[in-house]
Amino acid sequence: MRKISLCAAFIAVLVMAFSSGAYAWTDGKKEGFLLGVHGGYSFTTIERDDYEDVNGSGFLVGPYIGFGLNEQFLLSFRVRYHHTSSNDSDLELYTTMLGGDMMFFLKPDLGLFINAGLARAIAASNTTGEPPWGTIFYAGLGYFFTQNVFGGFDYAVGSFDNDMSTGTISFAVGAMWY
Repeated sequence: MRKISLCAAFIAVLVMAFSSGAYAWTDGKKEGFLLGVHGGYSFTTIERDDYEDVNGSGFLVGPYIGFGLNEQFLLSFRVRYHHTSSNDSDLELYTTMLGGDMMFFLKPDLGLFINAGLARAIAASNTTGEPPWGTIFYAGLGYFFTQNVFGGFDYAVGSFDNDMSTGTISFAVGAMWY
């Protein structure tokens, strides 16, 4: 029963996002429900008491769902999955980030935007038992190349329960439908 409810809710969100996108595409406005995906590459520094500082890199991917309030401001919920591995250590880190995100367009007709958000994350590695939870703050800059395709970068700072802290620079491309 629960699977059916979740499936029905997911289908309802998809229908709202795509139907709002269908009418928004005709007028080119960034208003209404939005749905999107993004993927990219990130460079991470991991600091822990029981390890030397570790530098790693890896791929990231995730969906967006949100709402465009007007031509300059939109709110979204972002899920981002990171995999970070390092050549100078045996540490591999798998991070899942669930965050609230906002985008602010400097001018409505210009594709340039500033984004920032706060996320809750869980980080599992091949060297720890219980995965620690943490909080991540991120901010960045991006540009819509077309009406639906964007690119950007952001810098994220995270702090986790097991005295681990991270700093990540991410480069991503994505698509959003309004």
